[in-house]
Amino acid sequence: MRRAVLLAASTLLVAAAPARADWAPGVADLQTVATMEVDHDVAVDDAGNGLAVWDAPSGARSVIRARRYDAAAGVWETPVRELSLPTGTTRKPVVVMDRAGNALVLWERRVGERWTVQARRFDRQAGAWESTAATVSVGDEDSTQPALAFEADGDAFVVWRADGVIRARRYDATASAWESASAALSSDTGGAELPAVQVDAGGVATVAWQAGGAIETKRYDAAKERWPAVATRVSATGETASGVRLGVDETGVVSAVWSATDASGTTVQSRRFDGAWGAPALLSPKVGTAYAPQLAVAPGGAVTVVWYAQSDGKFVVRARRWTGDRWDPAATLSNPSTNAWSPSVAVDKAGRATVAWRRPGAPSTIEARRFDGTWGTGPTVLSGATDADAPELAVGPRGDALVVWQRPTAGTVTLQARRFIAPPVAPADEPAVSAGPSAPVAALPSDSSPASAPVAPVTLRPRASVPDAPEITRLRVGSRIALRLSAPAKLRVTFERRTAHGWRAAPGTIELPAVQRGDVRLKFALAAGRRYRVKVVATDVHGRHTVARAAFRT
Repeated sequence: MRRAVLLAASTLLVAAAPARADWAPGVADLQTVATMEVDHDVAVDDAGNGLAVWDAPSGARSVIRARRYDAAAGVWETPVRELSLPTGTTRKPVVVMDRAGNALVLWERRVGERWTVQARRFDRQAGAWESTAATVSVGDEDSTQPALAFEADGDAFVVWRADGVIRARRYDATASAWESASAALSSDTGGAELPAVQVDAGGVATVAWQAGGAIETKRYDAAKERWPAVATRVSATGETASGVRLGVDETGVVSAVWSATDASGTTVQSRRFDGAWGAPALLSPKVGTAYAPQLAVAPGGAVTVVWYAQSDGKFVVRARRWTGDRWDPAATLSNPSTNAWSPSVAVDKAGRATVAWRRPGAPSTIEARRFDGTWGTGPTVLSGATDADAPELAVGPRGDALVVWQRPTAGTVTLQARRFIAPPVAPADEPAVSAGPSAPVAALPSDSSPASAPVAPVTLRPRASVPDAPEITRLRVGSRIALRLSAPAKLRVTFERRTAHGWRAAPGTIELPAVQRGDVRLKFALAAGRRYRVKVVATDVHGRHTVARAAFRT
């Protein structure tokens, strides 16, 4: 790993917002150093706040640094923060933010002859980082390749490779602590690597990895709080599979994508879990080369997969979308007359996708293209007139996006960023509770279907989505809804049932205009064998609200 001394201090960066949804007009320089490894990541929350993390040289070692974008102020905060410990060398940071703006950063730290996985958390309400980094990996194993995902309540699952075995550990946001032990997911014979993880609204985690040329998965049983004993193979035999990526929608349907190589070439394949793993889908032509698939899944279930493939002597970026019952035909996003590779993709809660990639040349540039009903007319060049490399992309739920890349020049490397700014509109799916007069209701009406069934208990511990809002400190969906409020609030509870034509309100909505306190319980009846989702909105006298959601099957 190359070393260098920091050359330039960061300054306050302010960018004017466009009048409509568009890319911000300027590029922000986050930090300039003499050399920099290609190790950086970025995340965006529901309010459009962003967080960029990177591996930077500091004398004879490397450190993890971070810089936060404040959407309300329209600035990148200063100074640049150093997250790793003051001794040792570090590498490969990854970051995830939840909707409330809490963030968790992971990285690898060298300890003697081995690597460990460390983490540091940003608390949005406190507006501060934890006082020091925590070591997530355990024992004397060589631990690398960390990945993580947030749950709806602010808890997190972290997975990594430890001496060829995939391990997992859970962070409890309520206790502000890591579970005491990690769980080994893959075979103890070793050979497993490159894990991926996603968590659904009910707290069920899906982990996938590659081992022995196959893609294997395990799913966490949230009700029993345990992992299954045996992994499930999802890739086909007779092929060498690698590079698995995962995504999950708000109903718990999981999508997986990976590369598969046989005598005919390298293809992109996908598979979906909806109660069971479905049949594999071939997304790229059977004959040819297709590399590095990435995917993003919208809450409503739309899936976007991107990769780069060889076409007429050039590499181009291609995409396909799953719209609920079929895969759309492949679309070529980059200019077919020039090379393009290393695509990344992210989506907002409405299913609008953003894709970014690198176009090599003189200079090499970072380009992007967005899907908003269509893929539009062509890519947008995000970087300037000098070389750019290694784009990383994140999109928040309302559509704000950040792309971060490196710009090498003579003797220095600068980490740069550019934003896509979504219009400031109130979320349509989080209505305020009506304050008008109505009689208190003790129970939700039953579903229109005649059958009813008990529900497997689902427990969430949601956190406030807005500072100072009344927190729903626990939500349990079983034979009834049981929740706990941290402060007095009015409640609105909505059930929806999945049908062949999408979601519909069933059994419906209940509003409790009287102020509720402490523990609250509501009865309901649901049809058997159906998929439901429930949303609870708690609103105080000042109009501040918190939203908690759960998805489950009866």
